[in-house]
Amino acid sequence: MLGAGQPNRRIALGAQTSVAWEEWELPERDQKRNGGLAVVVVTYNSVADIPACVSSVLEQVEVDELVVVDNASRDGTAGWLLERSAGEDRLKVLLNDRNRGFSAACNRGAGMVRAGVLLFLNPDSVLLPKSANCLLDAFENDPKTGIFGLKVFDWDGVTVQLSCRAFPSHGTVFFHRYSLLTRLFPGNPWSRRYLSTAFTHKTAERFDWVSGCAMGVRRNVFQELGGFDEDYFLFSEDVDLCKRAWQHGFEVRYLPSARVRHRIGGSSLSAPAKVIIERHRSMWLYYRKHLRGSLFLDAGTWLGIYARCALVLLRSLFSRRSGP
Repeated sequence: MLGAGQPNRRIALGAQTSVAWEEWELPERDQKRNGGLAVVVVTYNSVADIPACVSSVLEQVEVDELVVVDNASRDGTAGWLLERSAGEDRLKVLLNDRNRGFSAACNRGAGMVRAGVLLFLNPDSVLLPKSANCLLDAFENDPKTGIFGLKVFDWDGVTVQLSCRAFPSHGTVFFHRYSLLTRLFPGNPWSRRYLSTAFTHKTAERFDWVSGCAMGVRRNVFQELGGFDEDYFLFSEDVDLCKRAWQHGFEVRYLPSARVRHRIGGSSLSAPAKVIIERHRSMWLYYRKHLRGSLFLDAGTWLGIYARCALVLLRSLFSRRSGP
């Protein structure tokens, strides 16, 4: 809780994107496991989802801080957050003056806290009971792991989402979740390897990368890695962070005891065309950063990614026009 005479840091406005880690001189906290737990949520036109998300987080006493960064929503999200934060010392709200992207907003939220463990959570998710405690226990008992991915259920609470996978390769274009070959031959070994469909999701295992919709990260690891790469506006920032974590000697694991329910696409329904474009732009950024090869291969990859982007945009436009 803020002490007497300290400025109110609940609401922050402005144009800054990158935040120095010690810029926010928050009051010191009592010694806690791993330095405590802070949850960071980024919203954009999320008024339908964020109430359940916030409530699920604040119900867990192990959560020391919840920082919600709003990317200039136009649907009343910011107003709801400001009203909800009144009288709630654990909830801090930051209002960006424009949509600065998921990575930049996450970095700004992480720069507001001092907790030793960060949990990045999508606004269309709810944190299930005891998950905060399980995450803190996991970090305490496994010093080699820098990132834990939580177990992610569909909104029905039964179906498990494929939230832990192998790193993308040049062949991923043929065997990703939505590819034609995966849809026609879901049991093929290449799709199964990339999507980890044979994994039972019942044990804590090492994986190349885990989904950023519910990702726990040691704060010192996040700092050492420089946070999320802000070149990624939306999508692939989680893959990139895990890639860099492995390169720096930190393990990435799946943690089935910490769980969330997640409504797929709930965070991105308000701007479908932009989402499609950013998904493919992020594919190219990741390829350019981690997979570049010969000039011929690079040109073919660029052409394939953006040809697919054009086809998906056309299909989306046709679907909306032919809808009821």
